[in-house]
Amino acid sequence: MRKTLTFLLILSFLAGCQSKQKVEKEFGEDNMEKGYRRSPFKMYLSVIDGPGLKAVIKNGTSEKHLLNYDSFFNPVVLHLIDKSGREIKPGDERVAMDHSGKKQPPEEMAPGGEFIIEREFEIDGGGIYKINWELYIFMNIKPGKYEAYAEYNNGSLETPGTIRSNTVTINLPPDKK
Repeated sequence: MRKTLTFLLILSFLAGCQSKQKVEKEFGEDNMEKGYRRSPFKMYLSVIDGPGLKAVIKNGTSEKHLLNYDSFFNPVVLHLIDKSGREIKPGDERVAMDHSGKKQPPEEMAPGGEFIIEREFEIDGGGIYKINWELYIFMNIKPGKYEAYAEYNNGSLETPGTIRSNTVTINLPPDKK
């Protein structure tokens, strides 16, 4: 009995190691930063014409996984950093909203499937920018160079993990008027 139990424990351990190796092989280590848990998802941030930003969350494995996205309860958080290295804090629209709404159910994401968020910066007549990112509003952004990255915590029991996108540089030109 004892040998059988030991054998089963060893088999369970080896199966877990093989599963971890499979995820590492398919997903890779490039999304792992200190303090971030493993996730089957990768996130890429890019600058688009407009100017604007586009975040793509991609299932980087050969299996389907649950994406626990909800713009109110579990949004993709944008970080915008000015040239002095100071993070610009956005206003949060969720404060003024009704919190009694139902959370969106997780969506099953197929292997290689993608979820996209794309937003453009708006410029007012005085040459000052703003961007609505999810329910966050970055306002009074002066023309210049900024760095940006996004973070997302899947928060699902089936597919936990926090991911961070690459960092991009965005140039907000002065108003041409």
